[in-house]
Amino acid sequence: MKKIYSEQELIDMTIKQLEQTSIYEDQYEQYVRRPFRTDFYDDLSPYVQVGKRGYTLQMYERGIQMLNKLTKEEEDVIYWIIEDTIHIIAHLNLLRKYKVDNINTHLKYTKEITKELTTAMNKAFYEIGGIYQEWHEANRRGALENPLK
Repeated sequence: MKKIYSEQELIDMTIKQLEQTSIYEDQYEQYVRRPFRTDFYDDLSPYVQVGKRGYTLQMYERGIQMLNKLTKEEEDVIYWIIEDTIHIIAHLNLLRKYKVDNINTHLKYTKEITKELTTAMNKAFYEIGGIYQEWHEANRRGALENPLK
């Protein structure tokens, strides 16, 4: 029988991977913990429930559950959280760089900005390497978020 890891074990394993990147800082731990919250669901963000049978991947949009999928693979959970966290960090870095907050001032998502975001994410996954880099390059997040696969 495959071991089912606790929320804290998954968080620790995820942080260990993210610490290999040049963009991760301790202040971003909140984004690694966010998928385990149950009091509020951000739109299209990963959420994970740990159960006896495995890990339930969940996603909501405007309060409506869009994904509810069981996996027994902790690597799926870790990758899903890494992908989301790296995207958040790369985006926050762009907001800082261009001195915008996306509330009062807004980032214009030009081809150049999108390329900067993609480049930052690709660099972080390159620094992690291994299966997580391969999955990023193969758009595994899309497969994880497809309820039929």
